Amino acid sequence: MHPYILAQEESDAKTSLPIWYGFGLQGMYVHHNTDGNLQCLNDPACPSFNSGSGFGLGPLLSIEWMKNNWGLLSTLSYNMANGNLEIEDRRALTVNELGQIVPLVRNHSLTMQVHNITSNIALQMKTGDIRIYAGTNIGFLINPHWTASSSLISPSNITFPSGKRDTIFVNEQTIQNHNPIQFGTIVGIGYDVTLKEKVKISPELTYTLPFSSMISSSDWKQSSLALSVSIRWGKESKKDEEFKKDIFIDTIEVKRPEFIGKRIVKGSTLQSLEISETSSAIITTEIIKRTDTLIIGSLPPASAKPPTVNLLAYAPQDSVLQQVKAITLQGQFVTEGFPILPLVFFKPHSSELAERYHQLESSEGFRSDSLEPNSILQHKDILNIIGERLSKNAKATINLSSMSDPITEKSDCDLALQRAQTVKQYLENIWLIDQSRITINPMGKNCMPESPTQSKTEAGFEENRRVEIYSDDDIILNPVVRTRYIQLTDYSPKIIHLHPEGSTNTGINTWQLHAEYGDNEILDTNGLGIAPIVDYSLEPNIATLMNSGEPSKFQASLTLQDRKGLSNTRVLEIPINRDTTNYAVQRLSLMHFGVLKSTLNEAAKASISKFISNLEQDATISIVGYSDNLGNPITNNRLSKSRAKTVSDFIRKMRPNSNIVQIDGVGFSKLPPGILSHELPESRFLSRTVQIEIIRSWKNSE
Repeated sequence: MHPYILAQEESDAKTSLPIWYGFGLQGMYVHHNTDGNLQCLNDPACPSFNSGSGFGLGPLLSIEWMKNNWGLLSTLSYNMANGNLEIEDRRALTVNELGQIVPLVRNHSLTMQVHNITSNIALQMKTGDIRIYAGTNIGFLINPHWTASSSLISPSNITFPSGKRDTIFVNEQTIQNHNPIQFGTIVGIGYDVTLKEKVKISPELTYTLPFSSMISSSDWKQSSLALSVSIRWGKESKKDEEFKKDIFIDTIEVKRPEFIGKRIVKGSTLQSLEISETSSAIITTEIIKRTDTLIIGSLPPASAKPPTVNLLAYAPQDSVLQQVKAITLQGQFVTEGFPILPLVFFKPHSSELAERYHQLESSEGFRSDSLEPNSILQHKDILNIIGERLSKNAKATINLSSMSDPITEKSDCDLALQRAQTVKQYLENIWLIDQSRITINPMGKNCMPESPTQSKTEAGFEENRRVEIYSDDDIILNPVVRTRYIQLTDYSPKIIHLHPEGSTNTGINTWQLHAEYGDNEILDTNGLGIAPIVDYSLEPNIATLMNSGEPSKFQASLTLQDRKGLSNTRVLEIPINRDTTNYAVQRLSLMHFGVLKSTLNEAAKASISKFISNLEQDATISIVGYSDNLGNPITNNRLSKSRAKTVSDFIRKMRPNSNIVQIDGVGFSKLPPGILSHELPESRFLSRTVQIEIIRSWKNSE
């Protein structure tokens, strides 16, 4: 037989809160005391006031909490208080009715109305029916005003210019420089007269000692002695009720090998109550006694366990596989002006917008500043960008010049006109642009481009099937500026080996490996048998997503299921560390060059001048020219170098001390940033560019 086991449970049954609510009336005697710098108003001959007195009357609200002999008291009152400061002046001399030189006796008075709302909160102690309390006071002055007057006492033959022996210098003027909020401390005594169980009358005597001056120009303070009477409703504090439970359990062990495992058979319960009382509580104790039987049987057979699953990540580092502790992303701040290409290209013999152009059902919700920082992707919304700018600039207009290919479409002007009307109707119907703001230039007899692409290939033909958009308002065709975004420059590791190291490798039926970043699934593979090592290649687009996303971890999970159907899953989380350099990049792509020309027009010069307007001495400039893949490679390479040189010469002319570290032309041997191929006509047009890149310190780029 085991010894008794004692278990105790306690709970409290709290009485209702002993709170009293009340209202009443209070009257007060007010004493005013100054530092001797408070003078009469508009009477330079008046001496300074020292002290005065007044009275106040007003309603009072109160709330009182008393727990046994200690508690809190809070009051809110409105006091209609007044005051009067007087001083007698004998400094001046005059001649009385007998011709004698005597003192001119004047009585100066400053009468004020100082209504206020006052809140007190105090800690109080109760002995019998008497309460003593002390606490803080805060008051709010309401439109305080005063009146300054003077009266002549003697001699009797002297009067003021008005002929009277008294005069008013200031009549009910708002007290200047008064402090609307007053702070102080209170001390008081109260007495409770109980009328019935939940009602009492409470007279209280309260003294208020101020901390704050009435006005900022003088140390003028107002103390008070208030007598109040309140009627209060509530409850007195009662003793807490406490409930305890003592449980005594005796256990008898019995061995029964015919059973598996252990079980408890509860015995009969004996209950009793004990009640005791202290100075602050009534304690009820429930005593429970019981004798249980513990039946001990044979040990149960071992239960089947699910497979052990473990998942680690490794990556090659210095030709050795190292465990991946984190994915590191490096980026730089970039501010880039993406040129818009005001051209819309069409399929052969067609006037319908190509599927690659983003065609809206409604302009609502479209924002060009939320587009991806890529000129090719932005060109898909070229009509929406121009439509948005036209809707925001009501006086701006555009002209449309439409073309057809001179070889495959015989410069068909009817087809060219239909293409221009398609563009116009889209802007009118979707962006609600008034038709008078969109002009289609006359077709003429020959609707081929003024400078057609000379390449006799399908790539050259499709560049001539276009509508050109012009505007005299720069804001319509300005570049799309993406301000301060983080561009991924490098990341590691590039390849992650997901290794089921330490996992069960026998009796496995299936495995499944899943990886995700946030809500994006980036890997999902499975197979039969033992889980292999899976090499995951972290592609740049996923790294870019991680660089701009909110989650700060990469998550992978491995699930194994054995031949008994039992499964287990292990989740691997790899932190993502994002790091940005101390330098920021600003880019501008120029699209202002004519066919086979390297001269700068005025628009290009204006764009460059604006771009380098805030150039610092420590900033470095790189200038790279590009071309499309049409025509002779040598000619294209020479032309891209010439264009880069033209831009460099103009920058040095504008900023002789500029630090240009690179001037190069690469033709079409390299693609401009953001251009993935020369497959589309817009990508070829956007490749005929010179890109200017300024690298400056992060602080200077702000």
